[in-house]
This record gives sequence, C-alpha cells and structure tokens, in this order.
Amino acid sequence: MRILQVSALAVFFLGLMACNNEDSVPNARQDSTISINNDSESLSKRIKTSSAGVVGMRGFSDAASRGLDSEKMPAGTMALELVGQVAPPVVNGVTLQANHVGIDGDYAYVAYTTQGPIFHGAIEVLDISNLPTPKMVSQAIFKHSNINSITYDAGKLYMAISSDIYKEEGVEAPSNLLSVSVANGQLANDFKFHAVSGSAGTDVIHTENKVIVTSGTSGAASIFDINTMEMVKEVEMEDLRSVVYGNGKLAVLDGTKGVNFLDLANFSVTGNIPVNLTIPHSKRTMDIHGDQLLVAEGPNGVGVYDMISGALVDRLAIPEGENEVAIEDFVTNAVSTNQGHIFMANGGAGLSVSEFGANKVEELGVLEIGGSSNYVRVNDDYIFVASGKEGLQVIKTNRIDEVTDPICDGLPRYTGNATMNVNNGAQGYSGTALVHVVNVNDELTYCGSLAVTNRVNVNQQGQFNMRGNLVVGKQGENSGLIINGKMTVNGHLVVYGDLTLNNRAVLEFVGENSTLTVFGRTSIHNQASMTGNFKNLTK
Repeated sequence: MRILQVSALAVFFLGLMACNNEDSVPNARQDSTISINNDSESLSKRIKTSSAGVVGMRGFSDAASRGLDSEKMPAGTMALELVGQVAPPVVNGVTLQANHVGIDGDYAYVAYTTQGPIFHGAIEVLDISNLPTPKMVSQAIFKHSNINSITYDAGKLYMAISSDIYKEEGVEAPSNLLSVSVANGQLANDFKFHAVSGSAGTDVIHTENKVIVTSGTSGAASIFDINTMEMVKEVEMEDLRSVVYGNGKLAVLDGTKGVNFLDLANFSVTGNIPVNLTIPHSKRTMDIHGDQLLVAEGPNGVGVYDMISGALVDRLAIPEGENEVAIEDFVTNAVSTNQGHIFMANGGAGLSVSEFGANKVEELGVLEIGGSSNYVRVNDDYIFVASGKEGLQVIKTNRIDEVTDPICDGLPRYTGNATMNVNNGAQGYSGTALVHVVNVNDELTYCGSLAVTNRVNVNQQGQFNMRGNLVVGKQGENSGLIINGKMTVNGHLVVYGDLTLNNRAVLEFVGENSTLTVFGRTSIHNQASMTGNFKNLTK
C-alpha cells in the first residue's frame, strides 16, 4: 500500500518547479505525480453552456422518422435539458477522456483516463446542487495513472485505476484500488493505493461493508473491508470488465466467460450467464432493474437477463444512426437504468432510451446531443454522458408524477403530436411530454413537466395555465417564449431562448415557490406586465 501525505513545504517547492500543467494554479497542492486543485472559479471555466437547452429526441429508426414534420410525429415522453458540457482536462498536452461517473447527493465524481499506452488521468468533482448552473469544485490530476471507475461512500472516494509502475511513485502493481477522503466536494490529500492482481483496474463498487474492485488480464474480483481497507478475498478471473450490486445480487462481467454471480458471504461463484463480448479488454458495464440484469454487449447492444433463471429476456438493438458510423464505433459500451428507463451509450450511434413496459421493453428514441456516447450514468435527477474527447454532458431530468392543484384534477396525459395546437376550445393535459412547438389560441392547462425544443406562442386570445415545470428552447437558436395573451405559472419556468411579452401581455406567477430563469433576452413591451411572487434566477 502507498500512502501519500503532501506537506505544505513540499507543496511550496513543487509548486515552484511545476510547469506546463494546463489545469494547475499557483495555490494548487501537489506532489511529483498527483496535483490537487480546489480553485472552483478557475476549474468551472471549462463548463460551457452555449449549447444548453431542451434535449430533443429522434425516432429509434431514423428511416421511420425521416421526412416527418412535428405535426405528424408523436410527442416524446421525457422532458430533458442539457445544462452544461464539461471540456476534458489536458495533461502534458494530452486531452483526457471522461469514462465513468459516480453520483451522490449534491455532487458528481468524474473519472478521466487516456487511451493507448500513455497513463494520464484525473478525478473531478461537480457541484450539481444549483442547476441549471453546475460548477466544478475540486480536481486531482494524475500524471502516471488512468482512473477507470469511481464510486463514493461515507466521505470516501474509491477508484479502480491502472498505473505506470515505472513512473508512479511507490505503486507496487499496475492495477490498484485507490481511495481518498472528500468533504463538501473538496478532495483531501490522503490518497492510498492498494495493489490488486491484473494489468488494470476496470470497475469498482461498494456494498454495505465491502469495496469490490475488478481487474482485467489475469485479473480478479478483489474484496476489501470498507472499514479497514484490508483485502479479505480475491477471486481470480481472466478478463473482468464490470461489477454490479443490487437487489441482493453481486455480479461480475468476465470477457471470456460472461456474467458470474458471487455469493455475498464467501464470494464463491454461484451461477453463470454466458455472454459473448467479442472485443477483448474493451469497456463494458452492467446495471440491475428488479430481478433483471442489463449487460452492455458491444455490437450486440444490450442483453436483458433474468437473474434467477439466467434466461435472456430481451435484446435491445443499437439504433440506426443519422450519419455513417464506422463499424468499430457502432457498439454499446455502457448501460444505465433508473425509474423504468434504460439508457444505452452506443458510441458513434449516440445515446438511446428505452422503457420497461408492462410486457416488454419499448424503444423511445435517441437523444439529440452532440458527440459520441461512450459511457452513461443516470439517477433520479441527472444523466451524465461521457463523449470521449468532447467531454462530459450533464443533462437534467424534469419529471413530476403529480401536481397538487384543483385545476389539474382529472386531466389526461398528453398523447398528441410534437406540435401542440390549442384552437376552438379549451384543452387540459398532465404528465411529462416533449414537443417541438406550442401554439395557444384558446385556453391550455398543463400540469406536470413540459419541454419544448423550439417555441411557445401564447397568442392574443390565448391563455396558458402552467402548473409544474416548463422548459423552452435552446441557447444560440431562434427559440423561446412569446406571450401576446395571458400566461399563469405555478412552478418553474426556464427559457433558454428569449422571453418576450408584447403589448398588453400578462405573465402572472401564482403560488409561493415559483422560479424564473431566462438565458436569452427578456423584452417587456408597452402595457405588458410580469406579476406575482417568484424568484428570478436569471443571471
């Protein structure tokens, strides 16, 4: 084991000697191989919001949706907004790649690595408590180690890493479990390296009392006591890629033999599901939904297996791409599931979404985000997508299952087209929906979460009663909210384009906890009014 303690004097002299580190700052704490930067203002400059806004979704089969306008295409069932893109750090002129994310509470912990024989890595901490404006609060740069996986528990980060044993000081093996303390998003300088078998640490998770790290190429599943960090068991396996724990089950993914289930008491192998991963040593992940195990299987998409019988329940194919994709980029690298949705990171084919239905998995579509999708991690509120050298994309989910307001009683879910036209009679809907345009010429009441990729027009004779979350438009595009009539809001209104109140228009906030955020221009013309009790979060 290697324990790194950085003294103030060492930091002073090493800070004087450090050079050509694109992410270093004068007051960063560092030793010869690891540097820590807690300058949030400097780090957050790499978070870009120029493409922020509502995330659209195209059809799962591009051929099926090509040529259809929004008046014929069905509305989506997810309300998502891209809140930021984190450019990857650069170490010694080499651009790192985001490849794993751990999420806990207000913070996301991002692992970075480098492809090929070079060993450069990083971990970064994002504060996601104040979206739609995430900020970076801490960073550690590793000059001679790749950070391949990361998880958080009770004030500690645990990482599966691979190191250059000839340059990383004190490291005893190329494959290690690394731990460090973190408090309020700030990384400490108490890094501890624990050697394990194999050529590279590939994945890490924790249970209630154990930390389990996998390693590849003559590797193992190495089990550590979470309190003492002593290794209590090592189960040798040839080519481990991933480990997952949930619903009382512990499973590891072996590139040569498929999925092995391990007994939680003695960690013996209790069952196996044969899986053909086809590409040696490539990154693959798993996730658990109830009694079903989801496995990213490269060009074969995602396999859904019954964890009790081992039977293949379903297979989710990689969707057609909008553009030509090289065969080596047409692979599912990662899968993550939450609240009944399945997210597949399909390399050059993008990030696809499916949903567990009553009897089968239903394909929803492909998110319209830039770059490849090499890794995905979701929880109740966020989706993190690693897009290789294009960085990390942070997506916020907007979902409201129920709105408590008498005006919402009995309203059906919206099941119409992506252009919502309200003419010749009042209409009311509930639930979560994604549409392209909303035109209100009569009265519209919407209760839930509504995301509009382009524009909302409340015309002169129209009234729009919004209860819940409304997100409109994208930055840098001709989009936004135009009010010529009246709009009432009880909830959260986010406009990534422009907000325009024309002559005699009314925007009224009702209730006590409403918010308004506008990223574009706000124009309030003659005799128009914005009234009510709300918190203006516009910067």
